[in-house]
Amino acid sequence: MKDLKKKEQLLLAKYQNAVAALQRFSDRERKIFSEFRSTFPHEVEAFDKVIPGPISTGIWVLKDGLILTRYHEWRGEPRTEVFVDLESTDDWMQNKKLIPTPKGFLMLARFIGGPGGLIELTNCSLGSEFIPYVFITSIKEDDPRLQEPEQSALFDFQLTMLGYLFSSKHGTPSPRKLVLSEYRSLLQRFDSLLSEVSKEEELQRFLKNNPLLLGPYTQVYSQFKLGDDLVADFVISHQTTSGIEYRFVEIKPATHKLFTRLGDTTAKLNHAIRQTVDWETWISRYSAYLRDKLPGFNHATFEIIIGRNTDINEGCAIRIKTMNNGWANRVVLTYDDLLDKARNSLENLTRLVSD
Repeated sequence: MKDLKKKEQLLLAKYQNAVAALQRFSDRERKIFSEFRSTFPHEVEAFDKVIPGPISTGIWVLKDGLILTRYHEWRGEPRTEVFVDLESTDDWMQNKKLIPTPKGFLMLARFIGGPGGLIELTNCSLGSEFIPYVFITSIKEDDPRLQEPEQSALFDFQLTMLGYLFSSKHGTPSPRKLVLSEYRSLLQRFDSLLSEVSKEEELQRFLKNNPLLLGPYTQVYSQFKLGDDLVADFVISHQTTSGIEYRFVEIKPATHKLFTRLGDTTAKLNHAIRQTVDWETWISRYSAYLRDKLPGFNHATFEIIIGRNTDINEGCAIRIKTMNNGWANRVVLTYDDLLDKARNSLENLTRLVSD
């Protein structure tokens, strides 16, 4: 950063905590993307169509707030830069929208009018300048990136993965708001299917065609074999704050009951639990083999998806919670739980997209 004048120094001091939070957000996000690229190198070329890496982050400190920018890094390693401007956020978004380029700062306001809450461009030309990637958003005091920088970095990665997954279907990257709209539409279709319990096969097929409903993922493997006799319906790799983890998922019909009228677990549920125990036993014996098949594999967790909440009374719901809490790496979920988790995920991702 160049030498700052006194007013700029005072402004930077005023927002030093917020700048530090955004720097932690940026550093954590960069680490997550780096882990993804090193763990799944065969995905990088396709992923770069959504975000052509490497990407640097710019934090603009303005007289009444902050602006977060991202742009394609042409100088080598990605970095986080802090800039200071005595403009207001509205004036900066209206008249400047500055992005570093090899030729100096590019003023996007010359091409994109209006203040705008969020701007995202991928592989486009503005005048004589080719822009691989640009992202600009204003940061408010209650922005999750300031309150929970590391967790927000993970949510932001998941939002980017959503864009990647949807773009693989449509062929072109989608803006973040459109990605969230598509995700919301997917949840609505899933909710409709859940209300039509007679269409059990359609529900199963829908879930297999839309594994995103099983939770955010970076890779998904369907009908994954464990030796000659065991098959997991899904194996899902997903990014957490501690790195790549793998979930092994067993799917049972939504019409299956979890409990008998006497409150005992049903044979259907017991069989599903026993299957995941068999998987865990196999994995513990052949973990070295599995590491050759699943990039970055370290340990596994297990999920059983079965039945509906409407078939569970309060006492049985407490029993499921107790069972899940008692297991270190296994959980039983209903299809309604799955939908609730997806809705919570959508809510978290939506918080990162400004109006």
